[in-house]
Amino acid sequence: MAVEIGTAANYDDLLTKLRDFLTTNADLVASGQAWTVLRGPQPGTPFNRDSGEMLVRGPGTSGNDEILVGISPYYSVGEDYYNVGFSGYSSHNPGIPLVDHPGRLGNRYIHLWDGAMPYWFIANGRRFIVVIRVTTVYQSAYCGFILPYHLPTTWAYPLFIGGTSRQYAWRYSVVNHAGHSAFFNPGNYTSSSANDSRTGSAVRLPDGQWCYLANKYQTSNEIQANSNNIAPWASWLGTPYLREGLDGQYVLIPAEIAITTPYPANLGALEGVRFIPGFGTASENTVSIDGVTHLVVQNVYRTSNNEYAAIALE
Repeated sequence: MAVEIGTAANYDDLLTKLRDFLTTNADLVASGQAWTVLRGPQPGTPFNRDSGEMLVRGPGTSGNDEILVGISPYYSVGEDYYNVGFSGYSSHNPGIPLVDHPGRLGNRYIHLWDGAMPYWFIANGRRFIVVIRVTTVYQSAYCGFILPYHLPTTWAYPLFIGGTSRQYAWRYSVVNHAGHSAFFNPGNYTSSSANDSRTGSAVRLPDGQWCYLANKYQTSNEIQANSNNIAPWASWLGTPYLREGLDGQYVLIPAEIAITTPYPANLGALEGVRFIPGFGTASENTVSIDGVTHLVVQNVYRTSNNEYAAIALE
């Protein structure tokens, strides 16, 4: 496991720092869990706004996996948005364009700016998490494998891609009740239908289908969705009423994916991601549970009690 905490000077610098962290971090290299660039600028050269999509491969924790994630800059100086898209793939063929690759999931985005940005990068060979602060807004993404409640023989490729929206041209400042929401409490900005692709988080099922996750939907009000959820943030589970224990300590609840469409299943958990009540805490605070330090992160611009996650810094 590797962690890097710092401040990027601007948009291009953040792209380069993320690529270099995944591919050259000393802890990842020493454990054989460094990611590899299959397409795009290699370490030692800039990865910037005009580089196009970069494809990286995670080796898993055993070194035998091929976890494929695309990282794409999307920006407009005139419209003042500077975003990063994350995509997923099930295989790589260097002879064809990435857009034509099998098993492709289209980009899920985080929304940045072209100024200084504090960041937190966390990774192992299975997945990476990014948290970035832009003014008072927190952008976050999770890309890679979950911890599946299945044997590898029945689910060999449990890939999850999550950002804060499906909208490439939104600014970090967009207030959209369901559409602009963190990967751990995703929303769908238009539709109440189950398994609709217009959401910021998705998981690849054992049969190869992508399952789209949404705890809420619609633009003018956050209406709960009871189909494909990430618990316990889904509002029907009662998280607004949770708080710290009688001893003052927080009980962190694993982030679990539970779906009803295309079939009912409890799929697994996001590695290193847990629910924490917002009572008595705030973003960038840290909480130590069983000797592991967790970073407290809010859901984009939201600060209600049930809009926080605790990300393990290990």
